[in-house]
Amino acid sequence: MTTDNRTPENQLKLIAERINEKVRNYSSMIPTPITELIENIHDSSETFDSNTQMRVALSWESEDDLDLHILDPKGETIFYLNRNSEIGGKLDLDANSHAEHLHDYPIETISWKNGSLVKGEYSIIVDLYKKRSNLEKIPYQITIWKSGNETPVVTKGFIDSNSDSRRQEVSKESF
Repeated sequence: MTTDNRTPENQLKLIAERINEKVRNYSSMIPTPITELIENIHDSSETFDSNTQMRVALSWESEDDLDLHILDPKGETIFYLNRNSEIGGKLDLDANSHAEHLHDYPIETISWKNGSLVKGEYSIIVDLYKKRSNLEKIPYQITIWKSGNETPVVTKGFIDSNSDSRRQEVSKESF
C-alpha cells in the first residue's frame, strides 16, 4: 500500500471507521441507549462531515508515531497534549501513540465545527514523536478539507529521521 494510492475520499472513509472504532471501544463504559445513539450518529457519513468547517488529516505508512500540530491565529497549538483549543479546534484521532495499538495506515485528524474558525493563519506542523521503523525518510501526506471547497488540498512530504530537527512546518492556511 502506498501513500499515492490514497485518495481524499478513501481517507474520509478511513477517518470515519477509526472514529467509529474509538466509539465502540469506549461504548462498554456508557449505558446501552446512549451507546446506540452515538453509534447511529457516527455511522452516518452525512453527519460525519456536515458540521465540519475544516478538517486536516496527517497520514503515513509506518509504525512510527508522527504527530499533527496546528498553531491557530490566537497562538494556541492543538496537538496530543492540548486536544481542544479555545476557538474550537479538536484533535479527533491520534494514531500510533501506544505500541499496543499500532495501525498499518495511521491517520491523525484535527477538525473545527462550522462557525468555529477565526480569521487568520493556521500553521500545520508534522512532528516525528517516536521512531519505530528503520526508515530514514518517513513519507507523509496532509489532506485539508474545507467547507465549501469541492477539492481537498493535498500536500506530500517526508520527515528525515536522522535530522536534528524532526519537526517541520508543512503549510499555512489563511481564513
